[in-house]
Amino acid sequence: MFHGSPIDGTREVGKGLASRILGSPSASSELPVLTFAIALLSLVIFCIPGIGEFLAFDRVAVEQGEVWRLLTSHLTHWSAEHLFWDVLAFLILGIVLERTDRPLFLGVLLGSGLSISLALWFFRPEMTGYRGLSGVDSGLFAAWVGILLRNAQKDRDRLQWFFAVALIVGFIGKIFWELLTASNVFVDSMGVGVVGVPLAHLVGTALGGTLVILFLGAAPALTE
Repeated sequence: MFHGSPIDGTREVGKGLASRILGSPSASSELPVLTFAIALLSLVIFCIPGIGEFLAFDRVAVEQGEVWRLLTSHLTHWSAEHLFWDVLAFLILGIVLERTDRPLFLGVLLGSGLSISLALWFFRPEMTGYRGLSGVDSGLFAAWVGILLRNAQKDRDRLQWFFAVALIVGFIGKIFWELLTASNVFVDSMGVGVVGVPLAHLVGTALGGTLVILFLGAAPALTE
């Protein structure tokens, strides 16, 4: 009597790998309400004229005391295409990370948002304006990959480890390409006179990776 097949076994392996990659929801955060709320808020801000101008990073306005812009600027966008790609990435990464570890999600969200704005303030003084979630998305991506890598090393799962390393290499390549070309990989048009800001992606990535270590601890070595 047969109780299974190679196809069934392959499916189970696939389901197990998908579960490890996507993460398992924590007891306290099965519904990623914060992710949905921020995505919706970004959409509303873009659709209502005038709100974006009040919330975006504006160097002169910040100098005059409008410091909230250092955080709210990430909810504003230059174009519909810019909004689409930023929010799409945010939804995918935010859902996974918030369901896996909400405190880490919040830490990356707030930490990368503030760190990116401060980095632009001090290291790009010629930049008068900034908008977008892409830097925060980079932080969420780094945190998610950090969790994958840590779990792979802890479980001695070489397949997941190689997958995480491939993601890291690919993302580093993306950032270097953006630094060399001063352009964004996914967004072609953000508006007249608007250019990509690779520094935001670099800072977000560094912050996300650092917070994984601070929240979860260093990963054990992957050994036989």
